[in-house]
Amino acid sequence: MNKKINTISYYDQYSKNYDSFYSNIQKHKMMLLMSYMPKSELIFDLGGGTGIFSEFTNVPVINIDISSKMIRFGLKTRKYLSIAADLEFLPIRKNSINSFVSFTAYQNTKNLNLSIKKLKITLTDNSKGIFTLLTKSQAANQIENIFSKYDILHEKIPTKTEDISYLIEL
Repeated sequence: MNKKINTISYYDQYSKNYDSFYSNIQKHKMMLLMSYMPKSELIFDLGGGTGIFSEFTNVPVINIDISSKMIRFGLKTRKYLSIAADLEFLPIRKNSINSFVSFTAYQNTKNLNLSIKKLKITLTDNSKGIFTLLTKSQAANQIENIFSKYDILHEKIPTKTEDISYLIEL
């Protein structure tokens, strides 16, 4: 099976238990990084799973995740707009995302380079976001070169978590 199918299967299978296993870890990262989040009227949560991030803001969140089961499970307890989609093929118009977060999601993409290229296309001038990857992932070794390739300004944010974190700006 390929990486994408494995990712969907994994998150579909664990959707009901995801929050009990990972919400404390994810919430800790989010609390540490919220001070870097720019003011916005709408935030896209890329790879947002069960929508945990929606608990950290009072503005509307559009949660995009490849697992429709993760989205459905999250909608039982949280309020957010949702799109079941692949980060490699974002169904978002060019130049339409002004503010985004992505916590520990992009290392799960099959093609990190393509995923970042698609993200760049959707971002507006002056867009900002928070982007994290698992430090131990192969993607963490590639990400700075990919950001530079697509002229995405990135600044590492120091955190004492399992992730490498960036503030992204265009």
